[in-house]
Amino acid sequence: MIACMAMHLLRGEMPLEPIVFMQTFGIMFLPSIPCIAAIALMFECVPFLSGRGGDVLYFFIWTLTLALPPALVSASRGHKWILAADFTGLGFFVKEIILVTGAHDFTIGVAPYNAALPPIFFPGLRLMSEILIMRLGSVLLAIPFFGIAWAAFKRFDPARRNSRVKTKTAKSAHLWQRVVSVWLRIIVPRGGWPVGPPSLVKAIALDVRLTLALYPIFFIVIALSLFFGLFASMSAIRTSVIPMMLFILVPLLASISTRDRINNTVGLFFGAPLVRRQFVAFKFFSSLFSALIVGFIPLVRLSLDNLFYSAAAVNGILFMVSAATLLGLLTGTPKTFVVMFLLFLYTAMSSEIVPAFDFAGLHAIATPSVVLVYAAASVMMVGTAFGFEKWRMMRGENL
Repeated sequence: MIACMAMHLLRGEMPLEPIVFMQTFGIMFLPSIPCIAAIALMFECVPFLSGRGGDVLYFFIWTLTLALPPALVSASRGHKWILAADFTGLGFFVKEIILVTGAHDFTIGVAPYNAALPPIFFPGLRLMSEILIMRLGSVLLAIPFFGIAWAAFKRFDPARRNSRVKTKTAKSAHLWQRVVSVWLRIIVPRGGWPVGPPSLVKAIALDVRLTLALYPIFFIVIALSLFFGLFASMSAIRTSVIPMMLFILVPLLASISTRDRINNTVGLFFGAPLVRRQFVAFKFFSSLFSALIVGFIPLVRLSLDNLFYSAAAVNGILFMVSAATLLGLLTGTPKTFVVMFLLFLYTAMSSEIVPAFDFAGLHAIATPSVVLVYAAASVMMVGTAFGFEKWRMMRGENL
């Protein structure tokens, strides 16, 4: 609302009426708060939704809600009550704007703007009583999500856990771990590490192996990346394969720099030689090699077609890994990087005409100066992480 009022003042086309803004935005968006709260609570309570994968799924559900209002507006012709299913409230705005302007194209994000066109007067929402009833009705959508959260909330009470379910889960996890361990020994042999005095390279290699062991989904992602990297067209690799790879890597990379603190293994972890003194480099290169393992084949295919955009893609991965390392060390939680980078990725993927957002050459509009800016940003983030970790060592903190 504040941003909309600021744009109103910037254009200077009509006097500002704050009460009208507050009334309109209140009617439209206050009813969405209970629904958002119930959905967020459900994601925290349901076990398979409460992890890093749930964070990504929550983000995709949020992006889908942006496409929901126009679809409901089209379906509501002759069936006005369908708009009650739009808990976001955007559908009413879309419908009124279509009626006032006569246009049928609706864009959220970067769009061309022609200042020479005359302004269109928007009289406000019509049929206010009808809209109020439907907005209050949309609050009821929070009930099923809250009911699921209520039913799943008992998982936080150890006294109410079902031992039979725990045993079944443990057996399934043991079977899955056995399957993973077989592939892990094939891809990363247990006895294949170099012997001799401790080194940073060996520590990084062991941490990469630990990542593969802890997150079996890496094998699925590697297999999919290998398949599509070999058989997809070059345009599909740049516009589909690499973007999806980046989205999938977000929760995986977020865990690498934070898992030791979350699992309370910091004291044991820092007992290893060289790890405490070179912790930032250790986590940075561990994340980088994990990401390059996933994207190796698509990146090689891209380099054979266009070396510059292959370098831009690698530079984008460096930027991503640097952000994951810095935000993980600063906050100690993977959610910070997941939320911020998914939002950045969504913005970058939606900005097909702005070279500044093409951080990995995904839209083939990145320039050498853009690539250099993101490379400099990566260096600054890693440097900040080194400085922060050095300051923490001086204070005598473990992590």
